[in-house]
Amino acid sequence: MHLTATMVKSAALEAGADLVGIAAAGRWRNAPPELSPRGIMPDAQSVIVIAVSLTDAGTELTGVDDPQKAGLGEVTGLAWKRLDHASYRIGKFIEKYGFQSMPIVCTSLWRYRAYKQVDNGNVFLPDISHIHAGAAAGLGDIGYSGLLITPEYGPRVRLASVITSAPLQADPLYYGPPLCDRCRQCVKACREACAAALVKDIDGECVVNIEDKTWRYVKINKWRCAWGEHFSLDLKKVPIPDRAGEKDVIQAMAEHDVEGWLNGRCQKFCLPPHLRKKDPAYCAPLRRKRQFGPRHEYPNHNRKVADEVKRITLAGGADLTRIVSAEDFLAATGIKLQDYMPDARSAVLLGVDNVRGLQSEASKVAYARADYPNMDELRNNMQETYLPSDIAQQRLVFIGLDATRYLEQLGYSVLCCIQTLGIFAGKLGALAGAAGDRRLGLLLTSAPFISDPADKTPPAIAHVKKQDAAKLTVRLKALALERGADLVGIAPTRRLQELQPQIEKFAAQEGNDYFIAQDVGRLSKGAFAPKIMDKKIRVYSPFDYLKDARAVIVLGMHWFDAALDNAGRPPAEAVGPYGFAQSETIAQLDDIALDVIKQLRSGGYEAAFSYDLHGAAGLVTGSCASGRSYYGMPWRGAGLYPDATANSFAAIAAGLGELGWSGAVLTPEYGNRQRFVSIITDAPLTADPLYNGPALCHQCRQCVKACPTLALSGKETVFSIEGKQFKRGNCNRLRCDWSKRYGLIGDAGPKYIGSQADLKPPQTITRENLCEALKQTDHLQKACMVIVEKCLKVCPAGGKYSKIN
Repeated sequence: MHLTATMVKSAALEAGADLVGIAAAGRWRNAPPELSPRGIMPDAQSVIVIAVSLTDAGTELTGVDDPQKAGLGEVTGLAWKRLDHASYRIGKFIEKYGFQSMPIVCTSLWRYRAYKQVDNGNVFLPDISHIHAGAAAGLGDIGYSGLLITPEYGPRVRLASVITSAPLQADPLYYGPPLCDRCRQCVKACREACAAALVKDIDGECVVNIEDKTWRYVKINKWRCAWGEHFSLDLKKVPIPDRAGEKDVIQAMAEHDVEGWLNGRCQKFCLPPHLRKKDPAYCAPLRRKRQFGPRHEYPNHNRKVADEVKRITLAGGADLTRIVSAEDFLAATGIKLQDYMPDARSAVLLGVDNVRGLQSEASKVAYARADYPNMDELRNNMQETYLPSDIAQQRLVFIGLDATRYLEQLGYSVLCCIQTLGIFAGKLGALAGAAGDRRLGLLLTSAPFISDPADKTPPAIAHVKKQDAAKLTVRLKALALERGADLVGIAPTRRLQELQPQIEKFAAQEGNDYFIAQDVGRLSKGAFAPKIMDKKIRVYSPFDYLKDARAVIVLGMHWFDAALDNAGRPPAEAVGPYGFAQSETIAQLDDIALDVIKQLRSGGYEAAFSYDLHGAAGLVTGSCASGRSYYGMPWRGAGLYPDATANSFAAIAAGLGELGWSGAVLTPEYGNRQRFVSIITDAPLTADPLYNGPALCHQCRQCVKACPTLALSGKETVFSIEGKQFKRGNCNRLRCDWSKRYGLIGDAGPKYIGSQADLKPPQTITRENLCEALKQTDHLQKACMVIVEKCLKVCPAGGKYSKIN
């Protein structure tokens, strides 16, 4: 079937976008090549730009008095997660029709210094400007402050883009009534309680020309604007110099801890003329006029709306939806909803059951909060990598946004307390009932709902009748593929038991002297303060997750070939799309796994989840993974996610492919270009045969030659499963970490983001010389990091779509 713009737009809206527009790549002819679609991907034909709206209540009521204090219903981080999820889904949809796609992460990746003399009107450079892309796709106008203003939501949107080789029909540019009348409300708000970047140190204007339209906006000093946002400096206590620059920021970060992320007032106080509504009794910013209004022309209206809210949340995967009137909420909790949203008349309580991980791990169920954790708190509760409990929080985000969108489209106000629960966190137990291990969220709404009766239904009795193994296996595989997995395989636990001692012997090559360094410094931009921790590598088995484990379901997803093929390639030298593809592929897989786990639970079976079943993989630094557990708190710094070898042994035991020399799995469908997650279950599933096709690894050792730290050896380790042998090269974990975990090798990706740190590892890595190297980490770019593994990039067994093979 021919791919059309209408089909792509439909897929975007289904994935969660509120607005979608399409621009032809030629509309960037006046842009610097380094910031253009074809500079990033030479065969780009179109750019799809999507927007997710920020809820009106969340914008108008939170962070108004203090822009560096998170408030109840803060939705920016939720919009980021929705955008990343949706842009990835759009890219996968387009690839089904044979075209290349490259989603660009919605935010958080910046080069803070001038890069190769590129001038885009200011110093800070993203891979591509989503604001300019939104204008090119006809979504609206660029206002005086430099924000994209849409006719539907004003500037209350966040944006993401997908570059593709598909030649799609472009939308016309916006030619409606002017959306920015130069009212200067943004200037006033910035002067009063922000960084005054729209007032001081102005250097003329930026000019953007696309076809026959020209946009002009103020050319601010980005260092000033980013003082409280990117660099999280206290706007009240840390004075900004009249002409702020790089040295001023670095010095201020050395002397001051993190205050909190800045919620820009330029976005809160701006609305186009046709959307403005003054309501000072409700909020300080202007209120957005409703596109639609609530109607009460027949008595069952609210019941119908309430039923639809429950349908939406149930379809989205909620394990709990309960509606409570404001009066009953006050009686149960002592909290008056109107104190937090003046027109609140009811609340919708949402819950998603947590996913189990290792039995030895304590369940880290933490409510999202309305204050920013201080640095001591974060240092004492440092999360090394993703947790299975992140999965329930991610789904809760999507469910909350879906219900919020529905109610807002009817004209109701909604304060979406998913990212920030604050005072409500300790009060919801009485309303949630026997919630168990569950993530909770709350929607405050002006919809006048009647309370649901207390749930007195006894717990359902688990269905324990043995199901036909073959039918259950087919049903689970079909569900995973329908939800978006590209590969599904099942391994019996006996194969993994056979592998266990072999993996333990392989891991023991590191000896007892393996160690890691954690950053206990500012945890964002600023100096790296290393703390050395000895770490014994323990190899886990399925029985560490479930004592009665019988099978492991392995889900795989192919990520975008274009992201790797073009990583670091001139003129754009963009590596952000590759980092995003790695991190978001994992997020997509764990969302699919949640539905598989729910299906298993509904049949009376237990299930646990793992990003790295054996715990034998390494970790990769990357800002695309930052803030995953906090949803919208990026000052935590670069995140760590499992590397490409995660779940490799589970995948080969499930028959999905063979080991490559680098340790990544090679599959006949996609080469080394996929990621895997594992679901451990006591269900009696039918195992898949081991891979028995043509050899996929050419034993060429190109990965060994390309390794920038000489971590990968030409010597091999052989693993055996049921008589079949699998080979991979030996790897020195400390040397691999030097590049992959700590980002100390410029050519491995950091230099393309703008990092000035480039340190070759010594012959022997010690605690002392690792600490000294980490202290030289780039103070500005340490939280904006992407690693492009050379061993994956040079592999001739790359995916079938790869152009480098």
